[in-house]
Amino acid sequence: MLPMFPPDDAFEDPRFRTAFARLVTHVWRHGSWLGEDELLRDAGRLEGIPVTLVQGTLDAGNLVGTPWLLDAALPDSRLILIDDAGHGFSGAGMVDALVGATDGYRSMRTDQ
Repeated sequence: MLPMFPPDDAFEDPRFRTAFARLVTHVWRHGSWLGEDELLRDAGRLEGIPVTLVQGTLDAGNLVGTPWLLDAALPDSRLILIDDAGHGFSGAGMVDALVGATDGYRSMRTDQ
């Protein structure tokens, strides 16, 4: 654990820790229900759908290169890298990027 990224307080509850562990291992066990390289291989099917990828540069939970590969495979994507952010969304830079992305999608609404 990096000192700048303390665990969420929810992990103090043993029931939460157990539920979280069961959920994560279940999803991993089933490969997120995706075949080998399916996400990258079929990313072109999302053409016309805007995608914003927000990635913390200190996210040890994702393999090096994955955000760039996904960004290259998605036709209408934008990759935003957040320095000094990990695998969460509580840091100021991460929150700003996520809110900015969702605000950008709000301006795309056609039912206004």
